[in-house]
Amino acid sequence: MSYSQLFKFNLDTGVIRMNDAASTIYGDLNKLGPAENYMDEIYEIIHQIRLFDDFGMDEIKVLCHYLRCYAAPRHYPLLKEGDRGDFMVLILTGSAEVRVNIPGLGNEKIAELLPGSTVGETSMIDGEPRFITCIATAPTDFAVLSRDSLNQILMQAPRLGNKLLLTLLQLLSARLREAYNPVQTAVV
Repeated sequence: MSYSQLFKFNLDTGVIRMNDAASTIYGDLNKLGPAENYMDEIYEIIHQIRLFDDFGMDEIKVLCHYLRCYAAPRHYPLLKEGDRGDFMVLILTGSAEVRVNIPGLGNEKIAELLPGSTVGETSMIDGEPRFITCIATAPTDFAVLSRDSLNQILMQAPRLGNKLLLTLLQLLSARLREAYNPVQTAVV
């Protein structure tokens, strides 16, 4: 990625801002705009979005202001193992599969994602390379929350931002427990 792709200069304000990886990575996709433009669709699947379980409708509307939506064709890689990423993905329509390269076994499917599923939270938070690949298995609309947007939420709506961080921590903790449980059962 070149220097000019990483930074954006606003001529009106004179501010240099780092572009989030999502806007660069998904440059070839149809940009659908902010998620707040799709509130009706989001309300239809709200019961499936674990990330929003403890949020009221007004809070969800504010969060959707910070999410950017894209449309991906079937077989499009939403996330790639080894890539650096500063964003997470929320599946709105369609489906995707999560794959991981397992030494000695190859590239294995480990999960199917349906509307309401999230993926990529770990790299969004820690900035480390992704350890999974996520590929659309059908035409898929998805929303992206970048680290930059998360920081904006924390600054502009600190109470909501802290609630979101706690929810992300709980989701990551639950995934860690799910991953550890089969190992623990096999050892006992």
